[in-house]
Amino acid sequence: MTANLDGKLSRAKLDNVYRTNIQSAYQAGRYAQMSRVTETMPWWRYVAVQDDRTRPEHMALHGIVRRYDDPFWRTRYPPNGFRCRCTVRPMSDAEVKRYGYDTGEGEPDPVDMVDEVTGEITPVIGQADEGWRINAGEICWQPELGKFRADLKQAMLASLGLALRDDPLAWPQIKRRLRQNDLDDMETVLWSRDTKTGQGFGNWVDGVLETRQPKGELYPVGNLPLRVLRKVEPQPRLALVTIDDQRLSHLARDVKAGRGGALTADEIKAIPSMLQNARWFSSTRNEIDYVFLAQMRLSDGKWLMVVIHPDYKLGTNLVANNIVTASVVKAEDLNMGMYKEL
Repeated sequence: MTANLDGKLSRAKLDNVYRTNIQSAYQAGRYAQMSRVTETMPWWRYVAVQDDRTRPEHMALHGIVRRYDDPFWRTRYPPNGFRCRCTVRPMSDAEVKRYGYDTGEGEPDPVDMVDEVTGEITPVIGQADEGWRINAGEICWQPELGKFRADLKQAMLASLGLALRDDPLAWPQIKRRLRQNDLDDMETVLWSRDTKTGQGFGNWVDGVLETRQPKGELYPVGNLPLRVLRKVEPQPRLALVTIDDQRLSHLARDVKAGRGGALTADEIKAIPSMLQNARWFSSTRNEIDYVFLAQMRLSDGKWLMVVIHPDYKLGTNLVANNIVTASVVKAEDLNMGMYKEL
């Protein structure tokens, strides 16, 4: 099945291009950072991942050490192909001497690769894939992440952000190459990951409902499912779904309870688990730019309906798909003519 934004790219190809773009930006940032410390760390070492997905030509480059200005890097600085995961690490004279690295010049010799099944030995030349024999680090490039599907963008911003936490020296160059919206989205994604490892959604709900005094807090409850993202246009910036404490308090407030539409604490806590299996609807009225989801509560024939506002601005830099209201309604009260099922 083809899922695309432009009618031409398949999901696999879209993912391929996206991952490669992110890796290119990351390696370009490292190239700029390493180029500033060549007086103390003039040697660069090629590092391949060395697993069963590493291409033999890239595996053959693993461990090669050359000076930063060696012609070797003109055609072999990573990424050296689509989805290439190779990287480069800078070293000082002392490190090269300590580990006894060979710092030869010119073209590297072929490396004998052994087939684990047949035992056949094949000499492999360490090189970039066809069409990639350039120095990607020297290219001034800025990715256009807005054209990618929200779940792919979100996953890759998370990977990039976590990598930058381990390599903060590369951050200044990455910051220059990403657009401000993408930088903000990266911070949002990392915030979401950190929050979900904290107190837990259920405990947060209990705390908010106990005080009924919103403090401007926000919590991630899940992601828009793939089947929704395949049909929604325009794509939201992220797949992330959130709820803030003010709206959470509103879901169970006394006035709403009097009309029979209030949610219990348990029903609110169930929202994250229902996101993937819910029935999803979009508004048929152009003036409303909400995405609706609803799920039948089989126990009593009622629906738990949640209204999500895509790309809702929640703070200075934070934009997510925020739950703006939710209620328990009777099946016969749903005016399905206003909504179209996705």
